[in-house]
Amino acid sequence: MPLPVLKDGEVVSSRYRVAGDKPIGAGQFAEVFRALDQTGDPRSPTFVAIKIEREEKTTAREVRALQDLQGCPGVCRLLGQGSHRNQHPFIVMQLGGDNLANIRHTRLPERRHSKSTIAWIGVRVLDTLRAIHARGYVHRDVKPSNITVAPRGSAGGSAGRELLLIDLGLAKKFETKEARREREEGEVNDERASAFRGSTTYASVNAHAGLEQGPRDDLWSLLYALAEMHEGTLPWRGLKERGANDDDAVKRATRELKQKAVAAPESLCPTRGTPSALVEFSRLLQRIANAHDTPDYDSLRVALQTLDDRPLDWETGELPGADDDAKPPSATASDAHPNAPPLPMSKVKALIEHKASVPPLVQKWVEKIGEELDAGHAAAVVSGVCAAAVETANLDDPYVEEYVLRILDDAAQAGKDGRAYVEDRRNKRKR
Repeated sequence: MPLPVLKDGEVVSSRYRVAGDKPIGAGQFAEVFRALDQTGDPRSPTFVAIKIEREEKTTAREVRALQDLQGCPGVCRLLGQGSHRNQHPFIVMQLGGDNLANIRHTRLPERRHSKSTIAWIGVRVLDTLRAIHARGYVHRDVKPSNITVAPRGSAGGSAGRELLLIDLGLAKKFETKEARREREEGEVNDERASAFRGSTTYASVNAHAGLEQGPRDDLWSLLYALAEMHEGTLPWRGLKERGANDDDAVKRATRELKQKAVAAPESLCPTRGTPSALVEFSRLLQRIANAHDTPDYDSLRVALQTLDDRPLDWETGELPGADDDAKPPSATASDAHPNAPPLPMSKVKALIEHKASVPPLVQKWVEKIGEELDAGHAAAVVSGVCAAAVETANLDDPYVEEYVLRILDDAAQAGKDGRAYVEDRRNKRKR
């Protein structure tokens, strides 16, 4: 495994100091690092993302796309570009937060989102894709790991209330003059051969067939991503474990299962039941005949707009499912507990009820503290850890300061979550 392209403390473009010895993201060609903009006010540090390649692969394409798409909602701001050490092309852009794939796998014990959160995500990504398509681009790689949640203190509102659709390395202009003329004359030829681009899991049936991709294909990818967030998986996940011998066999089997899901969208979420909003979303996509046709974004948005004002899953850790109207056929009304108040699925609750979701090392120390200390002394240890973090850390370093603040926020949230858990049990006893 090659060493990271950049090292902690390394300065790029005489301005951006890399923060951390490991990339915060990595793909087939590029690595993404968090960096501090040293020209900013040290009292209010500004962190950015630096995407850097070992050699030119997709940087030039992504820069062009970002330049053309600046101002679109959900597209990160382009802050700079260049070549590091005259050999590594890089892009400097707005820093996103954790991606939706990581959030689902690390913060949600059951690895699935509530229906209201899925609707919220769907509406915002749909709006972003609509803006991108309006400027003649198709993303071609829409998936949860390419959708990030705004970090604390970022522009655009409170933390977690902004999404960014990242990684435009595969983005391509689809509305060429020739394509526009063909569409207006009604002679669109969707049988043009095209090399497969995208992720096998989320690509549309059209992409699997080698057809030119258009707006509809981004929307099929969005549908599959939303279905996975609801179900926790997709029908075509794990095909190698089920006997597919190689990548080509996986692609063929995936395409066949997707074709079945197109014909019967209710089958997308076989365990939990496919929400009616996603079934309608799929049926609306089936009406789009050609790659360059303009989707009915308004109807697609209406299909998803079931969101209320409750907090999002990653804001409270609420156990998904309390608000779902789609259940497997065997579910009964009593299973849903429609009148029960939502219980935060916090780290506190996870340690109590879902220990398998907690790292073994953390479990070990929690058990050790529980055996050797009473509750009062354990609380004092928490306070001591917070005090040590403040006293020993180099708070003059904006990156370290931000990290310490995050630890303190986590500790404060743990206290609130623990109190909420106790109060919920008390309320249940009263009922």
